[in-house]
Amino acid sequence: MRRESRPKSSQFTCIPQGESYVLIRNILRYANRGLYVCEFLDTVSRELFDFTLCDGIEIFTLGDSISYNWSIDREKMNEPHFKRFDSEDSVEGKVKLACGKSMHELCEIVLKKKRTKGKKYFTKLGNLYIPDAGHAVEIDILYEKEWKRRVFKLETEYKSILMIHFEIDETNTSLIQLKSKKKNFFNPMEIEFYEGLMNTMGIAISDRRAQYCLRERMKELTCLYEISKILQEPKVSIEESSERMIDLIIEAFQFPDIVMVRLEIDGKIYTSREFKVTPDKIFSDIITENAKRGILEVFHKAPFYKKDEVFFLDEEQTLINAITRQIALILEKEKIEEDKETLHHQLLHADRLATIGQLVAGVAHELNEPLSSILGFSQLIKKNENLAVQTREDNEKIVKSALHAREIIKKLMFFAKRMPPQMIPVDLNDIVKETIYFLESHLIKSAIELQMKLSPEIPKVIADPSQLYQVLVNLVVNAIQSMDRGGILKIETIPSGEFVRLSVEDNGYGMSEDVVGKIFIPFFTTKKDGTGLGLSVVHGIVESHGGKIEVKSIEKKGTVFSVMLPAEKSEENKNA
Repeated sequence: MRRESRPKSSQFTCIPQGESYVLIRNILRYANRGLYVCEFLDTVSRELFDFTLCDGIEIFTLGDSISYNWSIDREKMNEPHFKRFDSEDSVEGKVKLACGKSMHELCEIVLKKKRTKGKKYFTKLGNLYIPDAGHAVEIDILYEKEWKRRVFKLETEYKSILMIHFEIDETNTSLIQLKSKKKNFFNPMEIEFYEGLMNTMGIAISDRRAQYCLRERMKELTCLYEISKILQEPKVSIEESSERMIDLIIEAFQFPDIVMVRLEIDGKIYTSREFKVTPDKIFSDIITENAKRGILEVFHKAPFYKKDEVFFLDEEQTLINAITRQIALILEKEKIEEDKETLHHQLLHADRLATIGQLVAGVAHELNEPLSSILGFSQLIKKNENLAVQTREDNEKIVKSALHAREIIKKLMFFAKRMPPQMIPVDLNDIVKETIYFLESHLIKSAIELQMKLSPEIPKVIADPSQLYQVLVNLVVNAIQSMDRGGILKIETIPSGEFVRLSVEDNGYGMSEDVVGKIFIPFFTTKKDGTGLGLSVVHGIVESHGGKIEVKSIEKKGTVFSVMLPAEKSEENKNA
């Protein structure tokens, strides 16, 4: 039975129980569905309009976690007023209700249960009913132990106004206004019913919020669980699963219709459909080993959503923080697997080098004996004075070839580490010249211009020639490889106090600060087929000689290696 079919309000008739039961049931049902706050208020307002036949509804909610003003008019159902605010703003008088300042003061009287005299406008429960808002409302109010009469002139199109205070929970309270453009619209029976109904309204608002928050938390946990499953899938990279992760992130947010996502990992960017940058966003960096590898950003397309200002929940920030931690863990795991595979190949390579070293040592040892015999017999032949000229010349060629072969074997023995280090005075310029002699054809082939500046005044250094040769070869070969399109190689020797400085400079690709900090670590390499052993060996040799090595590099400009070796002490210094 609708309101218009009942007797007039002046007859103080009861509201039919069937209709009231349906109204209460519907309000609780909408709350249990966990609708968004604007959807819930809009749906409940329509139910109240149908039941009460009033012309306007305004809900003023105040508390630590819920503070807003909702106002809707029957003639403008699709144009409700909704505004969030802080509870402190209400205390300081910054909140303005849709019905004006005087009405706001009356709402505060009801909300704060201020002491008043007379029962003309107040119910037994302290709620306020103004049957004719066209006349000024006079109320005696107690202010700090002194009674003052306040006169409220309500400038409003509504004539009957019913204000009912109700509690939502321990920290949140609310007030509803039911307004009609007719005078004396509500009778005592109806007012008493609506006062009871608002207790249900308080429960419904609290339940709706709990259901909504629960649903949001479930969405967030489901998102985190599904992303964790994706990242744990074998042989699936983050890049391959980025689109699935972005879709899950969007659905986990409270406004999925207006959410956009951008994920950046190691310089690669993945975005949601129709992505654009907007001012309203939250983000979380992807950090591995104290280095930033990427960022996850979530944006809102528009500043409003279903009549409400959009905002990010604290839990949503927590969610993307958790997601970036998951991504970081997987990136670290991938890096560990890559390093493990690389290390495995490098160890195999090192093992092959060791095997070759053993083989070379064995072969060199086997060749030394026949070469010694060849040289011995050649020397005997030379002593024969009756040899023909041609035979003597041929014999001389045999001797030279045998000596050359023995020198090669000697160098092979150096490579195989079968000869002990020979720390002798060495002219660093001679080492440079010999190295360049062997590598000159490679420089020409690579279109590299060589600029050498060898100081004739440098003192000798006490070193193992074969190890210095190894140092220079490694540095020059690295320089050549960094200039695959040609360039300039500068080699310089300079006296530097108690040291001799060897400088190898190229204008190749250069290195970042991060790479420079790792180049001397064994097995670290930026080359596809590198072993990561060359520069670590160079570093070890230089330090074992009491020297030091420095590196300066600029990306896309080049690199300079400076090797400082202790100079041989003069006789005066030795005696001193």
